[in-house]
Amino acid sequence: MIGRSIQPKENLMHLYETHIPVTDLERSKKFYTEVVGLELAYEQPQRQVAFFWIGGP
Repeated sequence: MIGRSIQPKENLMHLYETHIPVTDLERSKKFYTEVVGLELAYEQPQRQVAFFWIGGP
C-alpha cells in the first residue's frame, strides 16, 4: 500500500466526532492548534483529553 492513496466513493460532508489517542497531550494540542489551525473547544485534564472545533461551533 505504500505510495497508494485510497479515494472515498463519496465526499465527506460531516464529521461528528473522532478519537485520536496520543502519547503527549500538550505536544498534540500545540500541533492541532498551531500547525493544523483547529480551535481548542474544551479540555478535561483529569481524563487527559482535549476537544477541538473543526469549522467552528
